[in-house]
Amino acid sequence: MGIYEDIAGSAAPRGSGAFITPGDYLVTLLANRQFKSNKPGNPETFVVEAKVDEVLFALEADGKSKASNRKGEQLSWIKTLKGEYVDSVMSDIKAYVAAVIGVEIGEVTGPMIAKAFENDGKDFAGLPMKIHAVDKPTRSGGVFTVVTWSQPTAGELALLNAPAPAADEIPLG
Repeated sequence: MGIYEDIAGSAAPRGSGAFITPGDYLVTLLANRQFKSNKPGNPETFVVEAKVDEVLFALEADGKSKASNRKGEQLSWIKTLKGEYVDSVMSDIKAYVAAVIGVEIGEVTGPMIAKAFENDGKDFAGLPMKIHAVDKPTRSGGVFTVVTWSQPTAGELALLNAPAPAADEIPLG
């Protein structure tokens, strides 16, 4: 097989959107994916894809932080279970699932997390969510973007002309 056939036979990208940069956004969920990475050790990787519907608060690039994402942009939030921060990554995934389902973080169960990522999360596609992202300096002098997910308020949903999902419409598994 030649290079072109190899490329044609390759898998679709897993997380093809832009990284989330500092700002506040109203987004629509597109997919939740879980897969084994092709990186050494094949760690489990979780990807949430969303489209920016509204930018509620934006930052301009200032040399320390990147400019905020734009309306219409597709975003990818990628969490890989590897390295010294695995516990933090698992907590981030748990907090995301709690926000999407609309439960307290202590109520999240393994089956809820599995439901959020099974079938590429198609049960959650189309749900409106809010993202709050801030840059935080690391001990090594770098910058890490902390992303917090929540359900939008009724006022924020009004910006999108979207009704709030009824509790029985949110798939709990």
